[in-house]
Amino acid sequence: MTRTRSTELFIYDVAVRSDRQRLGVGRALMSELIRLAKASAIRVSFVPADNEDAHALDFYRALGGEESPVTFFTFMHG
Repeated sequence: MTRTRSTELFIYDVAVRSDRQRLGVGRALMSELIRLAKASAIRVSFVPADNEDAHALDFYRALGGEESPVTFFTFMHG
């Protein structure tokens, strides 16, 4: 997914137990990951979200994330 020669962080998923949602836990996790990335001179972070997952899309948008026109391909083995 790299578009530049710089180091990048790929966050596979951020999930918070349903009884802990809306308490700032996910925001705190993402803020700390981004803080650590910046401290390590990582300038770009990515996190995928399914287009059908409106909650996740709203969450990442609220954090200031910008959508990217990327298509993932899935290969099933077995």
